[in-house]
Amino acid sequence: MQLKILKIVAIIWVAFLAEGTLTVWILPSQWDIAHHWTYVLILMVALYQHRYFAIALACFFGFLHDVLYYGHMLGTYTFAMAIGTYFIGWFANKKNVTFYFRNYLLMVAGIIFITIFLFFLYKLFQVHHLPFYWAVGHYILPTVIYNALFAAVIMVPFRNLLGPFQQPQENTDK
Repeated sequence: MQLKILKIVAIIWVAFLAEGTLTVWILPSQWDIAHHWTYVLILMVALYQHRYFAIALACFFGFLHDVLYYGHMLGTYTFAMAIGTYFIGWFANKKNVTFYFRNYLLMVAGIIFITIFLFFLYKLFQVHHLPFYWAVGHYILPTVIYNALFAAVIMVPFRNLLGPFQQPQENTDK
């Protein structure tokens, strides 16, 4: 079990480093697309493993995002990733967790959530003054499509790495 956790953290760490290094070369800077590879992998942990472990990963890697990549405000990515991971993990805690398309839609919903949440959070604290209709066409929609394609490509191999789903044990002591 410990080896599997180390593998998960190592893969998410490589994705985190790739967001700041490789993706700069993959996409032109004019496209203004946010790379949420780390968040997509954390959502998969929330979907196929335990959501509380995924929330801890979201807090850790969200804080790293805040410190290393985004200097506007400290804690925005941490908060957005933790809240999004919690709710997606909560929805996934229902029955039929191995259904591929349902889990893929939950991941896309998580990507939409974090993108729109961060947009409105930055707008609330006046980090930017962009209108929402402009942001949807130039930032939100391309970001969601790009990260949804990444999720579609990586979902099956990462799910196989995570192994079979184990439902968390309910505390029946009363």
